[in-house]
Amino acid sequence: MNKPTIPPGNNGLRDRAEQCLAQQPVAGHCHDQGASCKLIHEMDVYALELEMQNQELKNAQADSQSALRRYTELYDFAPVGYLMLEKSGRVVEINLTGAALLGVERGSIMGRSMAAYLTDRRAFRHYLQQAFLSSGNLIAELGVKRADGGVIDIQLESRVSPDDDGLPAVIHTIMTDISRRKSLERQLQRQRHEMDALIKQQVAIQTAAAIAHDLNQPLAAISAYGEVALRSLNKDEVSAKTLQRALNGLVEQAQRAGLCLHELLGFLQRGELEIEPIDLNNLIQDVVTIVRHDKLNHFRPEVMFEAGLPPVWANPLQVKKVLLNLLYNSLDAIRDAGLDSAGISIKVFTKAASNMAQVTVEDSGPGLDREAVKRVFEPFFTTKRNGSGLGLAISRSLVEANGGQLWMDALAETGAIFHFTLPFAPIGR
Repeated sequence: MNKPTIPPGNNGLRDRAEQCLAQQPVAGHCHDQGASCKLIHEMDVYALELEMQNQELKNAQADSQSALRRYTELYDFAPVGYLMLEKSGRVVEINLTGAALLGVERGSIMGRSMAAYLTDRRAFRHYLQQAFLSSGNLIAELGVKRADGGVIDIQLESRVSPDDDGLPAVIHTIMTDISRRKSLERQLQRQRHEMDALIKQQVAIQTAAAIAHDLNQPLAAISAYGEVALRSLNKDEVSAKTLQRALNGLVEQAQRAGLCLHELLGFLQRGELEIEPIDLNNLIQDVVTIVRHDKLNHFRPEVMFEAGLPPVWANPLQVKKVLLNLLYNSLDAIRDAGLDSAGISIKVFTKAASNMAQVTVEDSGPGLDREAVKRVFEPFFTTKRNGSGLGLAISRSLVEANGGQLWMDALAETGAIFHFTLPFAPIGR
């Protein structure tokens, strides 16, 4: 009779089985220390090994099922959609979040083309082609037509997975709902358009006001010359020389007023002013004179000019408006800070650089902090108690409309320094 053989087990498992068996109470005592008793012992050990292996298998299965549940939850209920696509765009796999973003049941999308759910199929097909040619992640923003009729914005981020031969097989794609972000972007864009329209409107208003201001001067002069002529005529002896001088002045100012009206009508019709060659040094001197008369004796600027500067190509009224705004801002800032107005020093000078004339307005006031410097050209941002916050925004628009740039020197140690440029007039103009 052949003796039964016990299959050899794992040494670690057998050792544990031996230890476990040794701790169990013995039902009977084997007096025979021969082969039969050893065989019974081996069978007991083997049975215990099988029991322990079975328990370990059950534990492993339980761990595997738990891991599978966790993975399924992680996959299906991730905060982003996840899907696998073939090169044709057919959906191979999609999680529950992805199906929810599309507004359909997961089962109904499997095997269908992803393009069927998008607003721009051509853009999606181009995206797929680029994704399969790319070695990295590729991002696109598209619109989704949901089953309920709504449209949402999504972002796709995809990466190709190769097959066993190293060839592109499927594309792994993350799908994110970016509807809120896109809505905010569109809202911001609308606000920017509205702001641009407001700035243009204010530019038009300020320009028209500047023309009207220039018109007031010849009208006032016409009135004054007319009064001189009348007084001369009312005298017993009429001074022909005085009368002629008054009438000549009246005609000259009437012609000047006509030019202002012509410019105003042209601006109202076309919405823009004519560009012409300007002697920038003379224009700056005129503006400084206006400010000095307006601020009486409190304004004593230091003016520096570059001799022989070529004429610039711009509209004089708009350039005047910019200079007046910069100068008044400097004066207001210095006085609001409680500094001695008699000590105001504003430098205005020009220099030829890169085929542009540059004007720098520098004051000795309190200056601006870093945050204010960053926002100084934002519409409605102001450091004044009663400021509108539109002056510098309008000034920048006016300078840019004339082909130049306006900026603030952020590195100024004291005071505020503003620069703007204007192009030189074409040769022969």
